Amino acid sequence: MLPARPGLAAVALAIALGAIAYGRSLPYPYVQDAVPAVQLNPVVERGDWREIFLRDYWADTGSPARSLYRPMTVASFALERRLAGAATPRISRAVNLLLHLLVALSLFRLLVRVGAGPTAARAAGLL
Repeated sequence: MLPARPGLAAVALAIALGAIAYGRSLPYPYVQDAVPAVQLNPVVERGDWREIFLRDYWADTGSPARSLYRPMTVASFALERRLAGAATPRISRAVNLLLHLLVALSLFRLLVRVGAGPTAARAAGLL
């Protein structure tokens, strides 16, 4: 028997799959490029919005990589740091998981609104 609100089942399934896939990563430290990009990034630490929106993603990190402009990503790192008081991997991963779920659910809702069937919308959102 199908639930009265097919969207509710999609929400529950997306949350469950997200928690299963990514929930185990919450307690671990930053690794690889997250160390210079988040934990040690002076631009993130200063949290100056003008600087965030005018500078390269790798600015002041010591990385030779350049030409990457991701102000919303850097702004989210700076906001997380300001709210938590320090770079906190658990919070970064929880925010990332929440944003991932919101995008998946938004895609589901959009597809239903433009006429896709609930099954196709669920499948697309879960992918």
